[in-house]
Amino acid sequence: MNLPGTTHDSTMASMSKIYCKTDDMYDLMDGMAKVVVDSAFASEARDSLIKSYQTSQGRNGQLRQDQRVNNEATAIRQMAGWGMQAFQGLFPRLKEKIRFEERGERKIMLNLMVLLYNF
Repeated sequence: MNLPGTTHDSTMASMSKIYCKTDDMYDLMDGMAKVVVDSAFASEARDSLIKSYQTSQGRNGQLRQDQRVNNEATAIRQMAGWGMQAFQGLFPRLKEKIRFEERGERKIMLNLMVLLYNF
């Protein structure tokens, strides 16, 4: 999806039906496939999501989830953030938007960026 940068990730996930796909995969894998998200996705109460919280207790004082699960979810999210920072750091000048697409230019450009990053 091509949405403005002000659109929240959870809104994009709802609009693109990613939550339905994660739920389907969760069901297909008998609860073994989950996606790690940050606490901003708290409005979505889904078994297919593992949320990382800054505090282990909710507003009511109860534990949100096992502290070990929370620590591991936070570590995974940090690694993903570092990877994105490394990717964006390699392409600091790539700010031009692809205004129109006739022959899959956006897909070619994104694939090229991934290949160059891995190279």
